[in-house]
Amino acid sequence: MAKENDINTRYDARVPKTIFHYTSFEKFKCILQYGTWRFKLSTQSNDLLDTTYIVDVIKKLEIQKNLADEHRRLLNMLIGYFTRDEYKQKFFSYVTCFTGKSDSRLLWDAYTINRPVTNSDDVRDYNGVCIGVNRDKLLNTLKSKKPEYCDEGFLEPIYYTPQDQMNLLDLICKDALDNWDKTKDEEDQAQDIVPTIRTPYLKMDLKKPFVYSMHSYIESVEKMAPYLKHQFWEEENEYRASLNMNISKKPKNDYIDLDVNEELIDFIILGPTFSDKEEEIIQKIDSAKLDFNKIKKEKSVGTGIIQMN
Repeated sequence: MAKENDINTRYDARVPKTIFHYTSFEKFKCILQYGTWRFKLSTQSNDLLDTTYIVDVIKKLEIQKNLADEHRRLLNMLIGYFTRDEYKQKFFSYVTCFTGKSDSRLLWDAYTINRPVTNSDDVRDYNGVCIGVNRDKLLNTLKSKKPEYCDEGFLEPIYYTPQDQMNLLDLICKDALDNWDKTKDEEDQAQDIVPTIRTPYLKMDLKKPFVYSMHSYIESVEKMAPYLKHQFWEEENEYRASLNMNISKKPKNDYIDLDVNEELIDFIILGPTFSDKEEEIIQKIDSAKLDFNKIKKEKSVGTGIIQMN
C-alpha cells in the first residue's frame, strides 16, 4: 500500500485527481452495457501528426558541443535512427484521451457534435456525457487490467510547447548516455537483444553499451511519442492513458478494451441536451455491467441554454 501511495503522490504535480473524458450518448451506452473502456491505436485519432510528430521534434535537436566524443557519436546515431527515410515503428501505443476541462463548450462541440457518426441512431446532439475519471483508480486499472501482451501502461499530460518537448527528449537522451556509461567498461560485453550479424564475409556481435543504449532510446521515444502534440491542440489541455507493446505483440484490432467498474468514475456531467428520454433509454439496457444509478451525476451549465438547430 505504501508503494501505491508513493506512485499516486508522484502524479499529483502532473495529473489532476479527476480527469474528464467526453463521449457521445451512444458510446456512453456501450461503456455502461459492456463495462469496458476502449483504448484506440494512437495513430487513429483526428490529429494527422499523432505519434509521428515526435520525429519532427527530434530533427530539431542540437547536440551539445561540450560532450565527450563518444557521447556525441552515440547521440548522432540515436537521432539519426529516427530521421532516416526507412524508419519504421517498433512499439505501438493504444490510448484513451482525457482533459483537465470539465463541461467545456469547446469539447462538447469537438467530441459530441463534430465527430464521426457511427450508425443511424448516433445522431449529433449535445446529449453526450463528460465522465469524471478518478486518476488513482485509473492508474490501478492500467496496472491490474492490462493484457499480458502489453508492456506497461502510462498516464501523462500532453507536451505541447517546444521547450517542454525538448526537455523531455533531453531526459531520454541522458538516460541513453547513462546506459552507455554504466556498461561500457563491463568485462562481459555480450548482449541478448540483437543476434549475431552474419554475412558471407563476416560475423559481427554488437556490444552491450551500444545495443542497450540504442534499445532504451528507441523504446522510450516510441512509448512517449503519443504524448507530444503540435501546439494547435493546446487548448484541449489533454491527458492520455496508454498501453504499449512491441510490434511483434500487436493485436489484430485497432483497439483494446479494459474491464472497468463504477468506482473508476467520480461523477458524470450530463450534456446540455441530455433529457429524460436519454435516461429512459439507459434504464432499458439489458444486463448492463455498470449501474447508471450508482454513478453521481451533475447537469451541464449549458442545460436549458443551448439547442440544436
